[in-house]
Amino acid sequence: MSSEKRETFASMLRLASATAVGFTGVIAGLDSAAMPNVYNARVTFGGTLMKTMASRVVLMALAIFLIFGWHAYRSQTAVEAQERAAVKATRLYSGADGLSHLEQVDVKFFPVTGAPATAEESEHVKTTKSYVVRLAPGFFEDWHNADVRRYVVPISGRAVIEVAGGEKISVEPGRIYLAEDLTGKGHTFRVAGSNDWVALFVDFAQ
Repeated sequence: MSSEKRETFASMLRLASATAVGFTGVIAGLDSAAMPNVYNARVTFGGTLMKTMASRVVLMALAIFLIFGWHAYRSQTAVEAQERAAVKATRLYSGADGLSHLEQVDVKFFPVTGAPATAEESEHVKTTKSYVVRLAPGFFEDWHNADVRRYVVPISGRAVIEVAGGEKISVEPGRIYLAEDLTGKGHTFRVAGSNDWVALFVDFAQ
């Protein structure tokens, strides 16, 4: 439980405690408002009965308050748990130093017109063509640049990209890659393992 959630629940408990104290004061006031001694017998019986009924009302009110408060708290927690995790793409780009670099970027999503709120889509990108590439195990391409800006979406297999400085990253299914290092030294590409590397290439319009 996060500190913010703990503080929210603690506030609920403090409010319930304050409510109980307030009702206790009301109940205590019944004694101070007792009738004259001539009616002591009747007042004692009536006061006790009133205090008992009031106590039950207080307990019921507190129970209802805590039940609804806890339900609202759990509902908020459930909603937070349903929040979608960020979708990231690995971007390969040319730096001002003339070298290729890697970074993680968030994919921004927007509501889909006419669709339920649970449906989202990324910004539309104009493309020129899309095609599937298959490379055999052991394939290696030395330092080179991406010839166009493109999405690379691996389907199967595993490959490794290396940029200047020895930084490497696996290119494998379940991830999105954005190739944009059109200039500079570029990067190397190697198919790892004993299986073909298969990916969908989507070339952007220039």
